[in-house]
Amino acid sequence: MLDLSLHILDLCRNAAEAGAEKIRLTIVRKDGLIRITLTDDGCGMDEVALNRCLDPFYTTRKTRRIGLGLPLMKACAQSCGGDMRVESARGRGTRVEIHMNYAHVDCPPMGDLTGTVQAIAAMERPTLLFRYEGPHGGAELNMEEIREALGEVPVSSPAVFGWIGDWLNEGFCRADGAEALNAGEIYFGGAYTMKSVAELEAIRLATLEQVNLRREHEGATHVVIGMGTCGIAAGAKGVLKAFMAEANARGLLEMTVAQTGCMGNCDLEPMVEVSCPGMEKVLYTKVTPEMVGRIVAEHVVGRKPVEF
Repeated sequence: MLDLSLHILDLCRNAAEAGAEKIRLTIVRKDGLIRITLTDDGCGMDEVALNRCLDPFYTTRKTRRIGLGLPLMKACAQSCGGDMRVESARGRGTRVEIHMNYAHVDCPPMGDLTGTVQAIAAMERPTLLFRYEGPHGGAELNMEEIREALGEVPVSSPAVFGWIGDWLNEGFCRADGAEALNAGEIYFGGAYTMKSVAELEAIRLATLEQVNLRREHEGATHVVIGMGTCGIAAGAKGVLKAFMAEANARGLLEMTVAQTGCMGNCDLEPMVEVSCPGMEKVLYTKVTPEMVGRIVAEHVVGRKPVEF
């Protein structure tokens, strides 16, 4: 993992795979320290699984024989003078607490936290409750409130995805201060206060007509992106953002963008499956954000699979 935001995304994807309906993610970053707390209401782990969850050669997945997410995060924290603690019980969810010295020479940068929170928020399940605290203030993103305000409009809508990103950028800048951005210490954005309920309502009304039209369409084009540990490490988050941006820019009513876990071929990640009406599914491997424009233009719009 190149940065902390990728570790965080991976942990949240683990919670989704565990059947969580709600995720509470809190990040406190100030005074040279960072604390990350993730709580979910998923299936949880029994005592055997809890004792082995930090072993990279143990996993409950059937697609591969190793589970790297938690061991990698623990190793990262310990290399920076910190540690990680996991609490869980069968049927009661899981709680992960991480702390580390953010000023430590071996600590990776925070990275694109905006994109990470966007990706988590765009999942149909679970619902994200996010709080961030920086040296100059705090930021919150309550997807329960946003889902309620959106009504029938899906949280994975490209327009909503973009709105969340803009909101986060403004909030993170306030929470961390312009000096941190100017120093290149961080390159992410985030949420401070809801920009405007009226603005979100305008997006809902503008998007709802498109959603209804898509439902009446002969069939939607479905794009599914593998977001397992291997996919995230290989750059799947950037690919997800690129597809969302293309769909938003082109106003594609017949295209949906979804996420899934490990797709079973780690050396071929990031992997993207494209399913167009009346055509066989096509699986693209080792996809980069630069490839997305051609996939959308030639395959989704032109109905001709791309050969790279």
